[in-house]
Amino acid sequence: MVSLTIATWNVRGLRMAARQNEILPLLATGLQDIVILQETHLVSEQQRSRVQRLWTKGPSFWSYGEEHQAGVAVLIKARRDLSVDFVLEALPGRLLIVDFTLLELSKDGEKEKRAFRLCGLYAPVVASQRRKFWVHLKGYCSTHRSLLIAGDFNNRSKLADYSTYIEKDCSGKKLNPLTPEERLLESFLSDRSLKDKALEVTNQLNFVPLPCKKAFIEQYGPQGSGKFTWYQKNRASRLDRIRAPAELKSLSCRLTVTPWSDHAMLEVQLALGEVRPRGKPLWRLRPKTIDNMACKEEIASVVANMMTLEDLYASELPEWWERAKRVIRKTCQNYEYVINRKDLQRYQQAVYDFLKCHQNVNQGLPVNEQVLKLSRTVIQNFQLRQKLKRKNYKEFRTKGAVVDVEEWAGAKTPCSSISMEGLRRCEGDLVEADPKSMLKVMEGFYGDLYSKKAIRKDDIESFFNKAPQNLLESMCEGLTQQDREDLVAPVIEEEIWQVIFQGKTKSAPGPDGLGWMFYKTFAKWLVPPLTRVINQLLSRDNLTDSFYQGVLIFFPKQGDLTLPQNWRPIVLTNVDYRIVAKVLNNRLAKLAPKIILGPQTSAVPGRSMLDSLCLFREVFYLAQRGEWKGGILSLDQTKAFDRVHHGFMWEALARKGLPLRFVKFIQLLYSKAQVTPQINGHRGAPIRLNSGVRQGCPLSPLLYVLVLDTVLCQIQAKENITGLRVPSPGGAITPLLADVAVKRVKYAVHADDISFFVNNREEIASVMTTLGGYQQVSGAQINLQKSRLISFVREKGTLCLSPVEVVTASKQTQQENQTLERLEECKILGLWFSIKPSGWEKNWHLWLKKIKEYFDKWKPWRLNVYQKAVYVKTYIMPLALNLAAVYPPPRKS
Repeated sequence: MVSLTIATWNVRGLRMAARQNEILPLLATGLQDIVILQETHLVSEQQRSRVQRLWTKGPSFWSYGEEHQAGVAVLIKARRDLSVDFVLEALPGRLLIVDFTLLELSKDGEKEKRAFRLCGLYAPVVASQRRKFWVHLKGYCSTHRSLLIAGDFNNRSKLADYSTYIEKDCSGKKLNPLTPEERLLESFLSDRSLKDKALEVTNQLNFVPLPCKKAFIEQYGPQGSGKFTWYQKNRASRLDRIRAPAELKSLSCRLTVTPWSDHAMLEVQLALGEVRPRGKPLWRLRPKTIDNMACKEEIASVVANMMTLEDLYASELPEWWERAKRVIRKTCQNYEYVINRKDLQRYQQAVYDFLKCHQNVNQGLPVNEQVLKLSRTVIQNFQLRQKLKRKNYKEFRTKGAVVDVEEWAGAKTPCSSISMEGLRRCEGDLVEADPKSMLKVMEGFYGDLYSKKAIRKDDIESFFNKAPQNLLESMCEGLTQQDREDLVAPVIEEEIWQVIFQGKTKSAPGPDGLGWMFYKTFAKWLVPPLTRVINQLLSRDNLTDSFYQGVLIFFPKQGDLTLPQNWRPIVLTNVDYRIVAKVLNNRLAKLAPKIILGPQTSAVPGRSMLDSLCLFREVFYLAQRGEWKGGILSLDQTKAFDRVHHGFMWEALARKGLPLRFVKFIQLLYSKAQVTPQINGHRGAPIRLNSGVRQGCPLSPLLYVLVLDTVLCQIQAKENITGLRVPSPGGAITPLLADVAVKRVKYAVHADDISFFVNNREEIASVMTTLGGYQQVSGAQINLQKSRLISFVREKGTLCLSPVEVVTASKQTQQENQTLERLEECKILGLWFSIKPSGWEKNWHLWLKKIKEYFDKWKPWRLNVYQKAVYVKTYIMPLALNLAAVYPPPRKS
C-alpha cells in the first residue's frame, strides 16, 4: 500500500544562516515526503536562491511577499513515483499551489496515475483578511485532482481547538463555537469532503532535542499536550492543520516540538490505497473566454471563414456543420489556455518586478519608474478581477451593505458535491469503489434497461384495436389538416431565433462543450446556416454523429445509493440537438391540448400541476362530507421514462393523428442515439438507446405524456369504471372539466404520477387488467409494492393505505397479509391531504417552519431593504403562492 507523509510547520523565520543550518538538516533527515513551511521571513530573490540550494533532497518552491512575517514554502523529497506537474504562486508569501502525480500499482498489476493538488498556505492573522483569503483559496480548489490543504490556518475548526475555550457562559447559554469567517471555511471544506487528518488517530508527541519545552507543554495535561500545535505562555491552540479527502486514511500523526519556534511540526502519514480521484470533467466553453474581445473576434473570423466553404458542401451541409464545430471548439480551447496562462504569467512577472524594485530601493540602487508603475497596475487589475468575482451579481449591488457571492449561495438549500462512493448491481453483491468497476455496473444496468424489448408488432396493434378508434377520437378535438401541415413545414429562422434566446444560459452543454452562451453570442452568424443544416438533416435517413451523442450523468434519489436504480439519470446532449428537439417540441406543444385528455397536467401548455392538486382537494372534501365513499388507487412506475418501447411510441404517435413525416422526424432523433455514462468525472463505453426517452431532451416529457395517454384513453372509455363527479376546481388555473367529452373524472395524472378514483374492487381489477396489457406492449412496469390504495375512514377521520399487490390478491391472501397503514394525512404531489376538517393546515405549518429556517440563516447578515425584498421574492413568495392556490392560509397559525 502506497503512503504519503505530509508535514506542516511554522518555523518563525528562516532568513538567518544559523536557522537554515539547524532547521533544513532536521527536515532532510525526517520521514516526511512533503513539508509545508510558513513564516520563512524571506524578502529577496537572493535569499530564496540560497535556501533552494541548501535543500538537496528534491525540488523546493519558495514564495515571499511584501510583509516581513510572510513567506511559504513547499519542500519535496525525491521519489520515483512522485512527479511535480505544475507550480503556481497564487498569493505571494501566503498561498502556494503544487500539482503532483503519484504512480501506484492497481489490483490488476497496472500502474495508475493519481493526481493531487496541494495548497500550502499561511493565513492572515486579521479575521477580515482571512475571509478574503478563503474566498481566494476556493477558486483554486475547483479541480478534478484530489485536494490537499495544509498549513497555518490561524483560526479554529471547532471550539476545543483553544485551550481556554468556554462551552457555556455563566447563565448556561451555549456560546457560538465559530465566527462567521471560521464557519465559511468549514462549510467550504466540508462541501469538498476534506477531513482534518490529525483528529483521526492518536497524536504522538516528540521533542527535538529531547528535553526541549517538555515540562512547559506537559502543563496542558496528557490529552491537550498531544493535540495543540501552538504554545505560548498559558495558552495553546491547534492552528496548524492538514485537510485531505475522507478516502485518505491517517496511519499515524506526530507532533514535533523544537526550541526554534512556538509552533510544533505536524506530521501525518496518509494511506493512498483507497483514494479514487475524480476524472477530468467535460470541456466547456466558459463565459470569460467568450467575453474576451480577442477571442470573440477570432471565433467570428473562424465562423466567417467556415461560411465561405458552405457552397462546397451544398448537399452535405450537416458534414460542413460538424467540421465548423470542430474548428470552433479547437480555437476556443487554444484561446482559453492562452488567456489563463497569460493572466497568471503576467501577474507573477508583475509581482517579481514589483518586489525587485522595492529591493533596489532598500539597497539604494536605481529603480525603473516605468516598470514599477506597470507592475503595480497589473497587480491591482488582477486583484480587482479577483475581488469582482467575490462580489454579488450585478442586479443585487446597491449602495448599502453588499452580500458577497458566498452568502448569496448560502441562501439557497446547501448542496454538497455529488460523487458516487460505491456501486453494486443488486443487494447482496460486493460494493465496487473503483471508477472502472462502477462504470461497468452502470453500463450493465442501463444496457439492460435500454435494450430492445422483445415485443411483437402484432401485439402492439391488437392493444390499440381493443377500443374503437372513433370512440377514442371523440374524446379529443383532434388535429385539422392545417395542423398537420404546420407540423411538417420547413424550419424557418424565426423558430431558431426563438429557441436560442429561450435557452438557459447556465445549463450544462453537451460533449462538444458549446453552450447556449456561444449560440446567443454568435446567433447573427449562426442562425441562417443552422436553419439550412436542420432542414437538410430532417430530409435524411440519419443524422450526423454528434446529434446522437450524449453524456449520462446521475443525481441521487432516496434510498440505498449503492444501487443504480436509486440514481436519477440525465442526458447531456449537444445544444444543436436541443435546438432541433425544441423546435419540434414547440410545434407539437401547440397542438397537445387537442390530442391529450384534460386530466394530464404535465407538459401541456395551459395546464398546471395546480389543476391536479385542486382536484385532489375537491376529492378529499367530498370524502370528508361523505358524498364519495370510493378510494384513490395511486400507482408507482419503475423507471417510467426509461422503459418506453420505441415501436409502441411510434405507433402511439401515429394513432394520435400525427403525420407520418413528423413521426419520422422524431425517429431520426432516436434511430442511433447513444449515451456515455459518467461517474465522478470518469466516462465509460457508449450505450445504445434502444428504448426509453432521453431525460434532459426538450421532447421527452411530451413524448412520454402522449404514450401514457393511449392507455388512459382506454380506461376513460370503459363504462364499468364510473369515477366520480366533482365541481370544477375554483383554485385551478385551467378548469379540468372544460372538455365536454369528459363526463366524469376517473383519474388524475401529472407526468408519470397516476391516481385512479375507484369505487369498488371490480373497478380496481378493471384498471389493473388494462394496465397489465399496457405493460406487455409498452415496456412499462408497475411497482406493486410501492403502489397504494387510499381509502377513507370518515368516522375516525383517518386514511387507510394498503399495498395494491394485497388488494388485487385473493381473499385468503388478503387475510394472511393484513398490512393496513392508518394515517391522518398522506402526501400527494408534494402536498399533504386529509379528511380532517383542519388536516390541510399542516402544509402551512411546514411552510412557516421552512421560512423561519431561512430567516434564522439570513438574520446575521446585514441586508438593506432592497436585498431583503429580493430574498423574500426569490425564496419565500413562490412557496406561498403555490400553496395558497390550493389551500388558503389558516386563520390561526
